[in-house]
Amino acid sequence: MSEKTLKGHALIGNKRWTIILPAVFIMYTISFFDRVNIGMALPHITAEMGLSPVKAGWLGGAFAWGYVATQFTAGWLALRFGSRKIIGLSLFLFGACAMLTGLTRNFGELVAIRFLLGIAEGPIQAATAMFLAQWFMKPERGRAFGIWNLSLGAGAFLAGPISGWILAHHNWRMMMVIEGAPAWLFCIIWFYLVPKSIQAAGWLSAEDRDYI
Repeated sequence: MSEKTLKGHALIGNKRWTIILPAVFIMYTISFFDRVNIGMALPHITAEMGLSPVKAGWLGGAFAWGYVATQFTAGWLALRFGSRKIIGLSLFLFGACAMLTGLTRNFGELVAIRFLLGIAEGPIQAATAMFLAQWFMKPERGRAFGIWNLSLGAGAFLAGPISGWILAHHNWRMMMVIEGAPAWLFCIIWFYLVPKSIQAAGWLSAEDRDYI
């Protein structure tokens, strides 16, 4: 598509930038919290459970193993069931696992939950890439993907101070529960806000849908 054509249709489908992309940005920002807060919680967990450096290492790696395990099927799952559904399901599951982390009673439960958290969160990256590719045309994807990638920094920037504040006023268990809850809340918002398909987007005109 030529630059002239794009400029001529500058306003077509522009609500994608104010509805779809912010939804993706918030979703991915939320998903990044559990990658940061475990590092802040680890000294407290180690002290409470008396973990050795080896066990602390296993705890840190459990999420990564679960995350890696789903990468082999993440793209297929998004293609088979739809990227919107996979993202929503991942939000629900990793929110549950994040909150359950705060309820664990011993090292074994903690490692198991962290592993399941990685599995739950693993499909999100591939599903998000597919989701954005469906909603944005090739000339637009560089900008859309760039804004999406900003959410990684936003998640890291917000997770540190927020986690620190919760730790200062409560404990690591409460931190996990509080920071896992937004995933459940946003799961509801996600399915309400994001249409099942471009054709189902009531805020797009027929011309917009054909153009996209």
